[in-house]
Amino acid sequence: MAQQLTGFALIAQTLPKAPQAPGVYLMKNKNGAIIYVGKALSLRKRLANYARKEEFPGYYRHKVQTMVEQVVSLEWMVTRNEKEALLLESNLIKLHKPRYNVDLRDDKTYPYFRLALKDPFPRLHLVRRPDRKDGARYWGPLENVGAARHTLAMLQKTFPLRRCSNRQMQNRSRACLNYEMKRCLAPCVGKIGQEEYAGLVRQIEAFLDGQGSKVAGELEQAMQQAAQAENFELAARLRDRWQALTRTMESQQVSVAEGDADAWGIFADESNLRIAILRMRGGQLISSQINDLSQAPLTPAAALTQGLLTFYSADTPPPPLILLAQAPEDLSLVAEYAASIRQGKVELKMPLRGQKLKLVELANANAKAAENASEQASGQQALRQVMQKLGLNDAPQRMECLDISHLGGTLTVASIVCFVAARPHRPAYRRYQLADVPPADDYAAIQQAFTRRLNSSRPWPELFVIDGGKGQLAIASAVYQQYKKKRPDDERELALASIAKGQEDEPDKIYLPGRKNPVNFRPREAGLALLMFMRDEAHRVAITYQRSLRQKALTRSVLDEVPGLGKNGIKKLWQAFASLKEIKAASAPEICAKAGLNQALASRVESFLANLEALKERG
Repeated sequence: MAQQLTGFALIAQTLPKAPQAPGVYLMKNKNGAIIYVGKALSLRKRLANYARKEEFPGYYRHKVQTMVEQVVSLEWMVTRNEKEALLLESNLIKLHKPRYNVDLRDDKTYPYFRLALKDPFPRLHLVRRPDRKDGARYWGPLENVGAARHTLAMLQKTFPLRRCSNRQMQNRSRACLNYEMKRCLAPCVGKIGQEEYAGLVRQIEAFLDGQGSKVAGELEQAMQQAAQAENFELAARLRDRWQALTRTMESQQVSVAEGDADAWGIFADESNLRIAILRMRGGQLISSQINDLSQAPLTPAAALTQGLLTFYSADTPPPPLILLAQAPEDLSLVAEYAASIRQGKVELKMPLRGQKLKLVELANANAKAAENASEQASGQQALRQVMQKLGLNDAPQRMECLDISHLGGTLTVASIVCFVAARPHRPAYRRYQLADVPPADDYAAIQQAFTRRLNSSRPWPELFVIDGGKGQLAIASAVYQQYKKKRPDDERELALASIAKGQEDEPDKIYLPGRKNPVNFRPREAGLALLMFMRDEAHRVAITYQRSLRQKALTRSVLDEVPGLGKNGIKKLWQAFASLKEIKAASAPEICAKAGLNQALASRVESFLANLEALKERG
């Protein structure tokens, strides 16, 4: 059988078939994973460069060679023009997150301030996933969660909008403790009119839009007018609000620029490539992000292009001004893309003097200093150690871990977590409900969950870890071998291992298929710590999922057991009360008034839940 061509030889053989047209090309490794996405004005000319090693500059030639040597499959998509190719490349990078491309987005969900303007009395609160179509206003993303919560607490004291949810407000018959503590104006019981409340909403909008000085001036003027009218109670409230706002603004007077802007710095040498992004909002530096792109086979200009296209999105729109250390490739197309997301003009500027140049120099200094490089280096060191200890061919950049959880042998679930470059990759996490599994049979659960994972369309990891000992690993190995027999055409290879809890004062143990004794890890080695972290994360996800299903099952079963209640009655109870705890605490008259049940049925609900609690206490 002829040996399959790979790397430079594969590209050279495929080259005559490549069209002389704009488009996007995809490089895949032996596991079928996309490792690089590129775009070209002429696909044939661009791919021809990969067939000639000497075409690449010396400072990143070795990166290109390292990537190309892994290529076993090459595909392309033709587009009508270069702009379509640029946008398609960006979308494919965001979708597949190839190992050798630049994707500056991370997997964390940052909070946003949300102000529900459609409500008669809007409230300000933090949310993780903004809905741009709900009519509310959002400010964010807010990278520093602690600072976001601190700011929210400050704003709630300065502008005492309601804090309760819509359901809580509708069901409230008297003012809550926040009103007594002067932290809310109690619109729920008519303590403030809608017009006066709207004034507070306008002020908090202006503050979050960076117009704090204007709001402070308006408060000071209103305070003086109230004092002149001898409305001293109102004047005192306005004075307190003005003082709180002024103190907050004084604590933030570290201005670095006018208005909203992002500054992009870059550092590149023979072995390093890093991008730093400084984000200014309202003249204040709100975040600094450094990205190590040392393995990307890209010039600095190409890295900037990919970075700009992947960093900005509908959830993270660009500011009106982006300051750059150097021009990216396709400058005009990037500017057009940024303007389409912002739905307004975006200026990309390489400043030569003044304050804007100082900002870019500061971003460059951040990129050169690489404050987070040590963390990333330690992650790669841990992966290299895993490779050496487990006898793998390469450091496993993508790893997954499977864990099983059940409740007394029932309600069995599985979780699979994914780590990319030694960090959690949450979009690839999966949770499974396992049906027809015998009680407390971990082997059957592993067999079902791992079979479903192998048959999925997602890219395979380079290392798959099972939470358990040699028995669990044997089951996974048997499942894998059975899969390979059924699909001999699938040439992907998967390394397997298991991790078992060590005895007291002993490190956890790592087992490999066909090996009797565990791998020789020392207790505090970085590779073992990484595998333990991945196992703990899988356990957390499985337990959280199992508990949520258990809570849903318990909630449904309790109310379903109330004689004569029915689905309609259960629906009315959930509409009237926020939780099962509130239903249990409510008296029959309260259930009648809030849920609209008749007296007999309400008394039955109260009695049934009370008896249930008594049984729990005795049992």
